[in-house]
Amino acid sequence: MAVYVFYGDDTFSSRQAFQELVDAMGSPELRESNLTEFEGAGLNAAQFAAAAQVIPFLAERRLVVVRGLLATAESQAQGRRRGRQPARQQQANHSDAIIASLQGLPPTTDVVFLEGRVAPGNSILAALKPLANVRDFPVLRGDRLSRWVRERMEQKGGAITGEAISLMVEMVGSNLWSMDSELEKLATYRIGARVEADDVRTLVSAAREANVFALVDAILEHRPDAAMGMMGNLLQNGATATYVLSMVARQTRFLVLAQELGSQRVPPNEWGERLGIQQEFVLRKTTQQARQYSPDQLRRLYRLLLETDLSMKRGETTDDVAMVEFLAQAGTLGTPTRR
Repeated sequence: MAVYVFYGDDTFSSRQAFQELVDAMGSPELRESNLTEFEGAGLNAAQFAAAAQVIPFLAERRLVVVRGLLATAESQAQGRRRGRQPARQQQANHSDAIIASLQGLPPTTDVVFLEGRVAPGNSILAALKPLANVRDFPVLRGDRLSRWVRERMEQKGGAITGEAISLMVEMVGSNLWSMDSELEKLATYRIGARVEADDVRTLVSAAREANVFALVDAILEHRPDAAMGMMGNLLQNGATATYVLSMVARQTRFLVLAQELGSQRVPPNEWGERLGIQQEFVLRKTTQQARQYSPDQLRRLYRLLLETDLSMKRGETTDDVAMVEFLAQAGTLGTPTRR
């Protein structure tokens, strides 16, 4: 009998570790008969114990999976603070009974608790630590992320240069689900050859940047609902908050320069060359956005961009929270002037 707890923000790596346990059970046909999964919220201790006591069918081991049980401890704590005792207490009793039943499991049963982010003071985690193999999967950053990219590409039968790795880390970020998908495309694209930085720019950047530009437009054109949805999708699919902020800052700079050109009465047919914008529709959109802001509003937007960037770099808040707060505050900069 073995008990595992896999938790952390890096859900890709925790699911990989879980899959290794599943694969060790044997053929897919046997796994189906010897794998039972439960959702932690509302899980009945008697049902859990009954499933765990079943003898494996034509296999050496049986696997019981519980998802999200540790998260109930945090909801229980919130319930106590809000005075919602009875239902929370009943769930706590079930959690205690489940943990107690682990000591009586047959040697042929393994149990895995799968979780996302868990608070350091989680009471169920503390109770499980003496009984389980506990593995925390934090988000990979820096050298650890770069090493993971190189090793993952090697597992796919490919190779990748250091410059390409740095570019992937910058563009995709720490979302390993998205990173793995992009590496799969690159490995297929460069079969038998090493992936170079130009390959990353060709395959990875085009779709990402198109989505980022749409998000920037939604922010600067005061479409908060659309911006919030695009922001969530981009961050979920691997775009970094720093990259998004840099693109907003880039477009804000264009708006400032466009306002300067207007105040200096520069002929409109010279704006594209002065701004370095070749596409006519992009120039037209930029000039329209510039008319929607006062110079003071753009200065305040610059300050907000700087404050948001510093708060993330100092670790004062998570990237997700910082970006939500940025969108909320950007929307208070004033109603754009009508065109």
